[in-house]
Amino acid sequence: MRHARGKLRDGRGRPHLRRCAFRRPHHGQAVEFAPHAKFIHIDVDPAEISKNIPAHIPIVGDARHVLVKLIKSTGRWMACRARGWTSGGRRSRAGAKHPLRYDDSTDAEIKPQYMVEALYEATGGEAIVTSDVGQHQMWAAQYYHFSRPRRWINSGGLGTMGFGLPAALGAQVGCPDQTVVCIAGDGSIQMNMQELATCAQDKIPIKVFIMNNGYLGMVRQWQELFWDKRYCTSTWATTRTSSRSRRPTARPECASPTRPRSSGT
Repeated sequence: MRHARGKLRDGRGRPHLRRCAFRRPHHGQAVEFAPHAKFIHIDVDPAEISKNIPAHIPIVGDARHVLVKLIKSTGRWMACRARGWTSGGRRSRAGAKHPLRYDDSTDAEIKPQYMVEALYEATGGEAIVTSDVGQHQMWAAQYYHFSRPRRWINSGGLGTMGFGLPAALGAQVGCPDQTVVCIAGDGSIQMNMQELATCAQDKIPIKVFIMNNGYLGMVRQWQELFWDKRYCTSTWATTRTSSRSRRPTARPECASPTRPRSSGT
């Protein structure tokens, strides 16, 4: 997905979208998103077509039926393209050319990317991971290296804050022998934190990792990047402040789908 997204944003190829709600965390500034790409947008709801990103080929219909017809008409061509992408090391070369990276901290600060990588190592990459919505959702998708399907549960483009904790409960009940981890932010965890009582009452042993940086991280990122740094209600009153400047000492970061990862971590 990382390579496909990079190809999409560079404007090469023809992106194919189905039931994809383009929201600002996904595409950033609409005018800068894949300016040379051609979009095929499939959606059962005509109101969603070209809602945020103009579609060059809009198709209104049930994605299941539409995709079956598309595969029949373009199946051989698509199979050849897929074989060309996976063979000859093209995929691995693309990953080596545009790797994820981040600058690790030089003090006691814990980078969110490092935290997700540490969680991956602690669980052996075998946990079922859920998330709420925000920067931690992006970092979890990027730095927890899922090796199997049905291990990554989140609300996708619906943007449902508070989704992670009850989703983790359901996953744990459905897979009682599996390790289930909810990755949450200190904002989104407040949406449904009362479900911790359900965990205690019914002895549901989920694990909850909270990225506590004292901000509504994604909201603050939007305000910084798109609203001229007019910050409003995106900083918690409990954030630690220095006695001299009275400004928050926590250092917020921006989640980016193309932010590379350092080779040393």
